[in-house]
Amino acid sequence: MKEFDIKKTDLSPKIILNKEENFYLFSGKSVIENAEEFYTPVFNWFKNYYKNPNTSTNIIFFIEYFNSASSHQIGNLFNLFSKHKNTLLNVCWLYENNDELIKEAGKEFKDFYDINFDLIPVNPEDTGIFDF
Repeated sequence: MKEFDIKKTDLSPKIILNKEENFYLFSGKSVIENAEEFYTPVFNWFKNYYKNPNTSTNIIFFIEYFNSASSHQIGNLFNLFSKHKNTLLNVCWLYENNDELIKEAGKEFKDFYDINFDLIPVNPEDTGIFDF
């Protein structure tokens, strides 16, 4: 399956979806005006992935900030994940340890969707770990 890689911009997150490496990352801001259009290729990639997924799938979300349109699309992704039980899925929701807003958003997603979900605080000094 072909790797999916979107470069980070000031408005959109870096997204890496790599089945062979079993590496899935969403990192950065997501304040896109047309979030549905932006995230449609991501949905399509995962729909194809779920035809023959890895045994386990760990997805890292390190979203610094997102608007309501992006929140809706992220929720739609979690809904898609919750419908597929043919892989052991875990979402790692990283947030800066002083960012209560993103932490609370993660808690809301965790409470609402039927998926394994870890909330993981990181030090602000370490936030560059996904800048590649």
